[in-house]
Amino acid sequence: MVYGAALEMRFGSNPIEGSNPSLSATPLSKNYAGLRSPQPLGSISQNSFRQGIVQVCACRSGSRIGSRESLMPAKRIVSAVLALLLAVSFAAPSGARALTENGFTYTQSGGEATVTACDGVCPAALVIPDTLGGNSVTTIGNGAFYGNALTSVTIPNSVTSIGISAFWGNALTSVTIGSSVTSIGVDAFSTNALTSVTIGSSVTSIGAGAFFGNLLTSVTIPNSVTTIGNFAFQSNDLTSVTIGSSVTSIGEDAFSSNDLTSVTIGSAVTSIGEGAFSNNALTTVTIPNSVTSIGDFAFYNNVLNSVTFLGNAPTAGHGVFIDNEGLTAVTRPYAATGWGSTWSGVPVVTAAAPTPTPTPTPSPSSIASPTPTPSLTGSPEPSASSDPGPSVSPDTGGVEPSPTDGDAAPWLIALLLLLASVTVTAVIRRRQRASRRN
Repeated sequence: MVYGAALEMRFGSNPIEGSNPSLSATPLSKNYAGLRSPQPLGSISQNSFRQGIVQVCACRSGSRIGSRESLMPAKRIVSAVLALLLAVSFAAPSGARALTENGFTYTQSGGEATVTACDGVCPAALVIPDTLGGNSVTTIGNGAFYGNALTSVTIPNSVTSIGISAFWGNALTSVTIGSSVTSIGVDAFSTNALTSVTIGSSVTSIGAGAFFGNLLTSVTIPNSVTTIGNFAFQSNDLTSVTIGSSVTSIGEDAFSSNDLTSVTIGSAVTSIGEGAFSNNALTTVTIPNSVTSIGDFAFYNNVLNSVTFLGNAPTAGHGVFIDNEGLTAVTRPYAATGWGSTWSGVPVVTAAAPTPTPTPTPSPSSIASPTPTPSLTGSPEPSASSDPGPSVSPDTGGVEPSPTDGDAAPWLIALLLLLASVTVTAVIRRRQRASRRN
């Protein structure tokens, strides 16, 4: 089964390499000319297909330490199981009926349609409809457009899932992914000629090998994505990558064999897989404090001269930074745990303790005097004073009268009026006496 061979080679190439040691030395070629314009599916023999995949994937172990050439028997079992599952997956689901309409074959179940192939020769510029037979097209089936000569594809907004190897081995230079897609399947766009791709904000998972062996130069992983599968962007021409803040795991060889000079690892990443960023041109990398494990050879064969960890020591794989001749040490934070004198064979230096910022002491001249509150009449209220001495007043002879001086004035006036009354009365009586005498 061709698809079974594909999955066996992509997920379990080491057992085959082990049976033919010469394959481990196969040089990596990024042109893949023979696979970008594949023969029709029916004319591809199983052996030629296997050989082509091995040539594409040989980079996984060709330049690595010998320990990667041997795998546990469990991996061989997993490869066989996956191959079987993939072969079975191409059968129509239970309850579905194979139908044709508008140049497509599809199955429908429960009011939803799954596109399974073109009904005849596919056009080079493929536009997938959003409905078939009155059913909403929600899924692009496994291997639906595998091994055609497609140069562009438009996926409608109704689609939520892109199946395994759905567009594998075409000549795609352009793809428009609908806004409702949540999962991009294993090898979905593998081995094409894409130079750019926009991954929508609804995508949550990018499958193993999803964009393997294209010509991508940059990619941004949106914040909606939580997992990036093994080999997802391996063997492209990426120079930069930004990984969103929701990604928790970066798969094995996910970004290996590119031309990366910069990478931004999201703050939610907890694990970085084996060889994830190997065979690139990174000079610096910062590992966020969320990372708890980094796999073997994760940053193998770059040009790193600076690595900064922002948290506690992650679990270290073997040779994480091997073949980075300019890297003399990695930097750990001052307040962190789990660190020793070396990490994965590289000396560890501790960042300087943060210098506490002194609290400035205000000078006396900088302390503002209290502003007096204006009175209701508009005149300023007298300010309180610690000096109990008398205040100067220009119209009282220099000394302001005490509060008791104001109370004496009415008594003085009353006394003067009384004296005046007595005097007047005395004068009147004197005149009355004088008049009687006369």
